[in-house]
Amino acid sequence: METVGSQTFLRETYDLVIAGASFAGLVAAREAARLGASVLVIDVQAIGAGQTSACATTLSALQMLGMTAAVQQVHREMVIHLEPASGRRSDPLSFRLPYPFATFDYGKLCRNLAVDCMADGVEFARARVTGYQASQVVTDRGRVSGTCTIDAAGWRAPLASSIAPTHVRRDHLSCGLEVEVQQPGHSPASGLHFWAGHGTVWPGYAWAFPAGAVTRLGVLAFPEAGRYFPTHRPSASVTTGAVATGVSGGSSHCP
Repeated sequence: METVGSQTFLRETYDLVIAGASFAGLVAAREAARLGASVLVIDVQAIGAGQTSACATTLSALQMLGMTAAVQQVHREMVIHLEPASGRRSDPLSFRLPYPFATFDYGKLCRNLAVDCMADGVEFARARVTGYQASQVVTDRGRVSGTCTIDAAGWRAPLASSIAPTHVRRDHLSCGLEVEVQQPGHSPASGLHFWAGHGTVWPGYAWAFPAGAVTRLGVLAFPEAGRYFPTHRPSASVTTGAVATGVSGGSSHCP
């Protein structure tokens, strides 16, 4: 599955051309193909690569997609931790979610969707989308036409930015860091946890999303934060329920 996709286009024109094999792009491709459209999905990365979120959604959404095999853990509670700049911390605020949420395996979800897509006749091409000119999607391996096009390539939005250069406002983008750490088997955490306040990344927030054998820990700073991006708390030490986890590395998602 990691090598799915040719390096050339099998035809000049498709009913639908999608830039980005994200789960959003793959769902759109699958549903369009099931309606009889000819569909091409273009992405330079392997299917399931490039995870850029904590990967949590409503359980019902995954059930509707037929993708419950990607579920790692189901959550029925949200917990808010308020972090003052100084003084005593308040007790966490716990809320019962109106419907269950689930953390999921991004790679597995995308690979399973791609299997469905190929069964429904969707074509894949390994190429980098660079823009949109003269009603054609431009890539580093040539051009291709689509009656309709979808930009599912994330914040870089190569198609949308080519049509409207101000579509992506870099000065309005947030910057985040997320890591995955092992959960202790004897005391796994639960619930979707958020940290906010001047004692953490501000303006911004942090999160801890348990996902089966791991917990996803992240921090995000809004553009107003400027250069103020502290990592001493809670990114260096986050307590989720009964689990305290140290973080030593990870990947960033910054413009």
